[in-house]
Amino acid sequence: MEIDEDLPEDIEDSSLYIAVPHKTDLDLGKSLALRFADEVLPESSAEVASFFRQRGAYARFKGLLEHKGQLEAWYAYESQAVACALREWCEANSLQLKP
Repeated sequence: MEIDEDLPEDIEDSSLYIAVPHKTDLDLGKSLALRFADEVLPESSAEVASFFRQRGAYARFKGLLEHKGQLEAWYAYESQAVACALREWCEANSLQLKP
């Protein structure tokens, strides 16, 4: 990911900045995909679970979603889950979101 502006020199000062956790730390990785499958594609949830037992799981998962016409639904579901998890994380860390 590219950042258009230079980082501040004091970026390492933990009293001024806090690192946003990785998506897996916010329960937004494999478990989110499995929840989506359980809720939206229950007939394919076992197949989706099998994808995540080997490499390339997300490519196969997204291929299945495209085949079933659910890829856009996944993106919306994922986006909503990310927003919710980040709001909760901000609250837990006493951070205020700008409107």
